[in-house]
Amino acid sequence: MTKDWSLAAIMSAASLASCTPDVPMTQYVPPSAPSPATALAGARQAAEEEALVGLIERSEVREADPPLGPGRYVLCVRGANKVSAIRRTYAVFFDNDDYKGARMSVILDGCEKQAFAPMPPAEPASGPMTAQASSRLRPRQGR
Repeated sequence: MTKDWSLAAIMSAASLASCTPDVPMTQYVPPSAPSPATALAGARQAAEEEALVGLIERSEVREADPPLGPGRYVLCVRGANKVSAIRRTYAVFFDNDDYKGARMSVILDGCEKQAFAPMPPAEPASGPMTAQASSRLRPRQGR
């Protein structure tokens, strides 16, 4: 009786294996580094999320080795937040041009070893409110 069950199990497995479709496997393409503009935008977003004020510095983008966060590429941001004057370092993660998130850095992120440069100031937004505000600042002619 046990021979019959084992033979039935083998035959069932063989018949299931023969029914698998011939679908080609997609090849894995690892994510690439973000563009410089995307990296800067992600660093600004992380600084805003962490409520950083004053001088904010950032490092260059590099591949995380080992990848410990939500993305394969990381850059480090350093600054003080509104609550405390202590300057802390944060790791900002990317996959391709996708911002994946930020968190306080850990030793394995290697942020302490990175060279930091001041983050360039954000460009002012142009829109009806900024045009209206700038018109109030201009001196009036003829008075």
